Amino acid sequence: MVSESTIRNAAGLAIIVGAFVLLYALAATGDLTPTFVASTLPLFGLGAALVVGGGVVRRYLHHLHGATSN
Repeated sequence: MVSESTIRNAAGLAIIVGAFVLLYALAATGDLTPTFVASTLPLFGLGAALVVGGGVVRRYLHHLHGATSN
């Protein structure tokens, strides 16, 4: 069985790779404008949040749970 963190990491990496592919495709066709670049930046943030943020939140919740259970 695949863990939740593995799925979250894979989803985050897929979003980041997809954003790179989108930027590359726009650059290859000559349609890369500052507007398109600005519109893809949130995708990188979303991918990073999925990869990094989930573990941080989980550790914080475990810290809270551990502190209240003692």
